[in-house]
Amino acid sequence: MEKTKTRSAKRVSSPKTSAVKPSTVKKAEGAVISATTPVRQRVSADEYIHRVQYKAYELYVNRSYNHGNDLDDWLEAERLVKVELGL
Repeated sequence: MEKTKTRSAKRVSSPKTSAVKPSTVKKAEGAVISATTPVRQRVSADEYIHRVQYKAYELYVNRSYNHGNDLDDWLEAERLVKVELGL
């Protein structure tokens, strides 16, 4: 009987993108931030206020134009804009 050699398929390793951990960067003060932390954007005070106004209006519209929550909308808009700008 003649033996035939069988070839086994080579396994090709694929990159594991789902298991990638975000890299970290050390700041001068010793604080550690992740690479997914948004980069701070510099905007003027006028641009910041304009963004907050627009975001507060969006919140008002999303509440079906119900009055009485203007302060809550403004504070939430400030929080959202700060997150967007990385502040």
